[in-house]
Amino acid sequence: VLEAAPDPGEIQKIMFRKKLPDSLFRELQEFYSSIAVPPELKSLESTLITIADHLFGEAHVLRSYPESGDLTLESPSQFQALNDAPSIAINTIEERYEVEDQMLEAVACGDHMKASRYHSLFKTYRITPRTENALINRKNMLIILNTLCRKAVQKGHVHPYYIDELSTQFAIRINQSRSMTDLDAIDNEMIHKYCLLVRNHSMKNYSRLVQRCITYTDFHYAEPLTLSFFADMCHVTKSYLSNLFRKETGNTLTDYIHTVRLRHALVLLNSTTIPIQVVAASCGYSDLNYFIKLFKRENGISPKQYRVQMNRNESALCIKKSPPEPLP
Repeated sequence: VLEAAPDPGEIQKIMFRKKLPDSLFRELQEFYSSIAVPPELKSLESTLITIADHLFGEAHVLRSYPESGDLTLESPSQFQALNDAPSIAINTIEERYEVEDQMLEAVACGDHMKASRYHSLFKTYRITPRTENALINRKNMLIILNTLCRKAVQKGHVHPYYIDELSTQFAIRINQSRSMTDLDAIDNEMIHKYCLLVRNHSMKNYSRLVQRCITYTDFHYAEPLTLSFFADMCHVTKSYLSNLFRKETGNTLTDYIHTVRLRHALVLLNSTTIPIQVVAASCGYSDLNYFIKLFKRENGISPKQYRVQMNRNESALCIKKSPPEPLP
């Protein structure tokens, strides 16, 4: 049923939001015309409550959640079955916690596929609402998930700085969300990004010496870093540190320094309009030509060409997002 039949303008908005081709306008208009529009919603609500009362043999109430647009039928004995059979409740809770542990273990290992599978299974367990507001309940569950994932990646030996940065981003998004749709977009993304964090920044299999070099590079990439600098800092010989770093990471320490610097250069080229030479200096390269050479070797194009390409892609995206012309 519909509260009111949508006019052509509203149908066009729906088509644009769902990315439907203009050729389907007439069919969509006929579809909406076929859906019943009750004279008033109160009579429909009464009918639904009566059906539910007779089906389940107990009184129901229809609860509306304006924040999310949800409409649910609820009864006082909604969770009575679990209370009447405590062994069932205990087994269900134990299963849920076991699935939760498996999910967090997968996150700690950076295994996105496995974590997503257990996350989907975890969401099938019904958890008693803490409040009568569905939106607040959903936010609370996401806050809990954010905290659990944060602790999981900590076990994955990710530096606290990266954990706090990602955790804060999700906390802000959860707090600012105003609808279930907003929160649904966060759910799976959270699992994906925490797994990615472990894969990109985990130091689980590295010695304390190598961990120290990696961490220092990540936070001081703009400084003049060399193999000699790290050897002196760690009180070891250059050859020992070089061999150890290559053995544990598969790359030389010098290559890792360049990787970190060039990764930050990409961020600056994407998010700012500062001159190329300033980008180079901000990433630890005093020689502009050397920076351009390394960037081109890594990405196949120069920093200037990369920025032009990114600007062109953004312009094309803006054109695609422009609303379509009204249908005749």
